[in-house]
Amino acid sequence: MVNLLTLSGLMGWVYGVKLLDIFDVVLVFGLAFGIYKKSRACAAVMLAYFILHKALFMLFAGLPIGILVSVVFVYIFVQGLVGAMDYRTGTQPKQAVETTGGV
Repeated sequence: MVNLLTLSGLMGWVYGVKLLDIFDVVLVFGLAFGIYKKSRACAAVMLAYFILHKALFMLFAGLPIGILVSVVFVYIFVQGLVGAMDYRTGTQPKQAVETTGGV
């Protein structure tokens, strides 16, 4: 059984699923969790990953399939990146203002 799993892993298939697809799901889940935690880096990587993934898909498929939906998702990812940037900029600790004055 172990040899069969090792052999199928070398070929890229485990239980009928490509290992690259599993990596893709884990990557997107991790980036989504990072965006949930308001990470600017995760938001930027998710935007770049989506654009690269769609560009490669259209290049290999030869057809611009789902271009309207892709534009909507790019807009959503850009808004998420802007929101993460604004959140992080707005939550930076302010320097304490020393007040002088007497009673």
